[in-house]
Amino acid sequence: GKPGISMEEYAKRLEQPPSKLVYVTRKLGHLGILLIVTSWIVPMINS
Repeated sequence: GKPGISMEEYAKRLEQPPSKLVYVTRKLGHLGILLIVTSWIVPMINS
Protein backbone atom coordinates (compact mmCIF):
# COMPACT_ATOMS: atom_id res chain seq x y z
CA GLY A 1 0.00 0.00 0.00
CA LYS A 2 0.96 3.61 -0.55
CA PRO A 3 2.03 5.54 2.57
CA GLY A 4 -0.55 8.03 3.82
CA ILE A 5 1.82 10.96 3.48
CA SER A 6 4.62 11.27 0.92
CA MET A 7 8.06 12.66 1.69
CA GLU A 8 7.26 15.71 -0.42
CA GLU A 9 4.13 16.46 1.61
CA TYR A 10 6.07 15.87 4.81
CA ALA A 11 8.77 18.35 3.73
CA LYS A 12 6.12 20.93 2.88
CA ARG A 13 4.57 20.50 6.32
CA LEU A 14 7.96 20.94 7.97
CA GLU A 15 8.46 24.20 6.09
CA GLN A 16 5.20 25.61 7.43
CA PRO A 17 5.47 27.72 10.59
CA PRO A 18 4.42 25.89 13.76
CA SER A 19 0.69 25.99 14.28
CA LYS A 20 -1.03 27.65 17.22
CA LEU A 21 -1.61 24.24 18.78
CA VAL A 22 2.09 23.37 18.68
CA TYR A 23 2.92 26.78 20.15
CA VAL A 24 0.42 26.31 22.98
CA THR A 25 1.59 22.77 23.78
CA ARG A 26 5.20 23.96 23.92
CA LYS A 27 4.21 26.80 26.24
CA LEU A 28 2.29 24.37 28.44
CA GLY A 29 5.26 22.01 28.43
CA HIS A 30 7.57 24.76 29.65
CA LEU A 31 5.02 25.77 32.30
CA GLY A 32 4.75 22.16 33.43
CA ILE A 33 8.52 21.89 33.79
CA LEU A 34 8.61 25.18 35.72
CA LEU A 35 5.85 23.94 38.03
CA ILE A 36 7.67 20.67 38.68
CA VAL A 37 10.96 22.46 39.37
CA THR A 38 9.39 25.02 41.71
CA SER A 39 7.38 22.37 43.56
CA TRP A 40 10.69 20.53 44.05
CA ILE A 41 12.69 23.60 45.13
CA VAL A 42 10.15 25.30 47.43
CA PRO A 43 10.08 22.48 50.05
CA MET A 44 13.90 22.52 50.09
CA ILE A 45 13.90 26.26 50.81
CA ASN A 46 11.20 25.98 53.46
CA SER A 47 12.83 23.10 55.32
